[in-house]
Amino acid sequence: MGRKLSYLFCAAIICSLCAVSAGQERDFDIPNVGTPPAIDGEIDEIWEIASQQFMTINTGEGPYSDAADCSGHFRALCDSEYMYVLIDVNDNQLNQDTALENGWQDDSAEFYFDGNNSKAAQGEIDERAFQYRFNWNPEEPDTYFYEYFHRPESLEGVEAMMVTTDTGYRYEIRFPWATLMAGGAMPAGQLIGIDCFINDDDDGGDSREHQVAWHATEGVGWNTPSMWGTAFVVAPVTASSPDPANGAMDVVMPLFRWTAGGTAAFHDVYLGTTPELGADQLVGPRQFLTMFYYPAGVEPGVTYYWRVDEIEADGVTVHTGDVWTFTAQALTAYNPDPANGSNTVPTAPDLTWLGGKDAIKHQVYFGDSYEAVEQGTGDADKGEVSDPTFAPGDLEGAAGYFWRVDEIGPTGDVVRGEMWSFSTLLAVDDMESYTDEEGSRIYETWIDGWTNETGSTVGYIEAPFAEQNVVHGGGQSMPLDYNNVNSPFYSEAEQAFSSNQDWTVKDVDTLVLYVQGKAANDAAPLYVALEDSSGSTATVVHPDAEIVKSGKWNEWKIPLSDFAGVNLARVRTMYIGVGDKANPTADGDGRIFIDDIGLAKPAPAAQ
Repeated sequence: MGRKLSYLFCAAIICSLCAVSAGQERDFDIPNVGTPPAIDGEIDEIWEIASQQFMTINTGEGPYSDAADCSGHFRALCDSEYMYVLIDVNDNQLNQDTALENGWQDDSAEFYFDGNNSKAAQGEIDERAFQYRFNWNPEEPDTYFYEYFHRPESLEGVEAMMVTTDTGYRYEIRFPWATLMAGGAMPAGQLIGIDCFINDDDDGGDSREHQVAWHATEGVGWNTPSMWGTAFVVAPVTASSPDPANGAMDVVMPLFRWTAGGTAAFHDVYLGTTPELGADQLVGPRQFLTMFYYPAGVEPGVTYYWRVDEIEADGVTVHTGDVWTFTAQALTAYNPDPANGSNTVPTAPDLTWLGGKDAIKHQVYFGDSYEAVEQGTGDADKGEVSDPTFAPGDLEGAAGYFWRVDEIGPTGDVVRGEMWSFSTLLAVDDMESYTDEEGSRIYETWIDGWTNETGSTVGYIEAPFAEQNVVHGGGQSMPLDYNNVNSPFYSEAEQAFSSNQDWTVKDVDTLVLYVQGKAANDAAPLYVALEDSSGSTATVVHPDAEIVKSGKWNEWKIPLSDFAGVNLARVRTMYIGVGDKANPTADGDGRIFIDDIGLAKPAPAAQ
């Protein structure tokens, strides 16, 4: 164990001892960490400080074979925003053959959580007690989970990743405290109810062969609070849970609050207009309360940085806090979305902004003429709105637009807003036109390995064929599986346009597409190629082969000039692939999602 982790471990134990009152019972501590683990199914070094809790209790269901077939352990960590759980399952015969709602009959792990620790609640299940199930499922390792009590909000923000291991499978999960706890705050220094089960299915069918648990006893029902054990949520040694929240954009009141570190006796509060916070920015020395009012106030529209250092009772030991930031509410309309100068805006956008201080209404000006919007004349005058949002309707692709919002106060006074601009994306394929009907399925337009004999598969085997959950815009994206384990060691999807495409129109100069991968994917080069009507081709490779492992949407902008040698006025075919097509070598497999392919041009100048 490294020195950093040793320190974290010691600090966690000290905090837990200080915060737990005499007589409280707990089965284990959940250490508080500064650097969270990545949700990728891998055991990061940070997991070394979390104790292993073994599922060994036979619940009496089915014949037990051996530990290699049905055993495992779990660990837990936390920070101010999330609880992290790692479940390692030993299972030498994996099965998954039932619908999601009946997945307890398959190989799976179940995790129970009760923020109020209602184990002591006389047999009553608390209304915010959750039972999650995570099934072994290689097809959908990061989405195949289920919450038994059927409350949709219980899944909000939960992120999970499954990987198959040499001895079975592993789930790594991130639970937001905002979902688990009433009020959303981390239960620092509190006991929570917790348990973990393993379900084992060896022969398929509508039953499980065996079940083991961490804390439950044989014969105790799954929905009985007495089955739960307890875990103690360790308070951090540094300040956490800032209010205003880190990144807040609409702060008016200069009142600062936070959750104290577990060993803090005093608090030093720093505030400034740069991230460098030193002695000159110490505005609240040796505070006793976890609250500080800054009497000088905050200046509208200014971005501030603040930090709280926690001081122990000896007056010497200081735990330096994180630097947080916020922006004081401006007098004018501000923080526009789309941002000023954006050039990838959809053709049916919703324009939003943050309202200026004291504004009760917003006068909107919008149009394709700078002069009309700047002067507020003619069709540019879109009237007043009560909410800070405006939908201009369907716009032209690859076109530039201007907009401005004036803020109207309670006495009718007007604060003139800044001029903003954007340009729209000219769609190439937004993935919205595909259906599940023969002739309009996504894999009938984007030809994959079933036809071009590469390692690609576009769409799903069963309807719906397009992806309808992981989307960048609209309601669909294109799932693209790549498998470069076997020859030809690259995977490619191709769309031959029904007629040659002119990609020189309207001064467009950039190809834009959005890509999302999965952490469990194998890294491999992502590329786009174009072919013109004469057969000339050009390929552009993304600079980072790790992009296929990114679990968020990434915008990829490719200057059209990079497709040298291709006649952009006569584009015939577009290719999207994963692998090194020029020098094919085996480089693994995975699944990515593609959405909102379009052509962009620079936004017009707003000033």
